[in-house]
Amino acid sequence: MLSRIQSYLNQPHPFNSGPERYMRSVLVFTFFVGFFLVFFQPFGLNELPGNLPIFAGLGFAAVTFVSMLVFLGLVLVFPNYFDDDHWTLGRDVFFTLLNFVVIAHANYFFTKSSLFEDLRMLDYSDMMISTFAVGFFPYMFIKLIGNIRLLKENTERARSLTTEIHDAQSHHMESSTPVTFQGENQGDALTIALDDLLFVQSSGNYIEVIYRVQGKLEKTLLRCSISAAEELLSTFPSVFRTHRKYVVNLNNVKEILGNSQGYRLLIEDGLEDIPVARTKNADFKVAIGKINT
Repeated sequence: MLSRIQSYLNQPHPFNSGPERYMRSVLVFTFFVGFFLVFFQPFGLNELPGNLPIFAGLGFAAVTFVSMLVFLGLVLVFPNYFDDDHWTLGRDVFFTLLNFVVIAHANYFFTKSSLFEDLRMLDYSDMMISTFAVGFFPYMFIKLIGNIRLLKENTERARSLTTEIHDAQSHHMESSTPVTFQGENQGDALTIALDDLLFVQSSGNYIEVIYRVQGKLEKTLLRCSISAAEELLSTFPSVFRTHRKYVVNLNNVKEILGNSQGYRLLIEDGLEDIPVARTKNADFKVAIGKINT
């Protein structure tokens, strides 16, 4: 049972890492909190006199907004941790939980320092329960439902794209067109046939070219940028940059796999699946249609 839960939490999950996406999430959730508290006035808010329920609800929404902005700072300071390549459902659950722990404490201190004296009927444990009841559990329910939906949709699309790419590959005419990767160091060069190229991977100031030689897998490290490799291969319709770190020969893709983030490419057994960046999904579909044109 625990292994199944761990496997589920370790699956890839999209993260709204861009500031604009994150801000949209913050604004939407802040609006939800404000609307819910002002309209329904739960947790004793309806017992406050006059317009205080409205001011209190808007105050809690403002506290939520500011608290979530703190985490936007974490996203900007530690971009590698929040990168889509490493983000999982488990990380997302933990990050969301941490968000709401901070929001709950901020709400608690808001009730103690505000002018709304009657709100002090909410003690510490009540505030924790109220915040999680209004925010965390509905939010996580929506997120998990969304994860299941994305996983199902992308898996079905990946099957369709796999059929499409196999059909394109079946019409591929073998080519021994040579491709020469020129490194920055003197005498640092690699020439291979285009059909032998599997993919190029960025590795700091270097690229790693993965290819076959008479059916045997080979890897060569060159001092060169991934952008230079992409430009070199840009004249070949079957070559596509799927990600900031990868340029792939689509004629050598075995299978396209789907997950909640989008697509991953299976190139060779024993090699790690190659991600397709979410921003590249639409261009990736177009690129499959252009293979061998």
